[in-house]
Amino acid sequence: MWIGYALEGLLAVLLIITIAYCIVLDRRLKAMRSGKDGLKEVILGLNDSTLRAQQGIAQLRSAGEQAGRELADRIREGRSLADELSLMIESGNNLADRLESLCEPAADQVKRQVAASVPQPTQTPRSAPARAGGTRAPEPAGHPSASQSGETGAEILKALQRAR
Repeated sequence: MWIGYALEGLLAVLLIITIAYCIVLDRRLKAMRSGKDGLKEVILGLNDSTLRAQQGIAQLRSAGEQAGRELADRIREGRSLADELSLMIESGNNLADRLESLCEPAADQVKRQVAASVPQPTQTPRSAPARAGGTRAPEPAGHPSASQSGETGAEILKALQRAR
């Protein structure tokens, strides 16, 4: 008889342990369900962030392509302007060479005329520098005065006009 009571006691203890284990297991399942809800919110937030990132990447890609097209257009325009400027410089150099070749005979003629109109210098010593009283020293012989150099400039101009 006492074996029957011992077995029933053992069975009661095992049932109490099972009930306690079920309570612990229920709490863990509740915690996991609540964590699952939190995890679900985290996953939804991550999904939204991923969508926004994809949209941002698409916008950056289109902006990069647009900037690339604008840069290519500017480079093309710059090269075109550089080519045009190169042609203009070459044309200007050709024109300068032509003018120089046309002016050489006229310049020689002007030099001859100037040389013929200027008297030969004589061997006289140079005058002393300007005096303290503010009067100028006389100009050395053989050097044209201001009025003579103005006349010489007019002669040069006339000779250049005739050379054209």
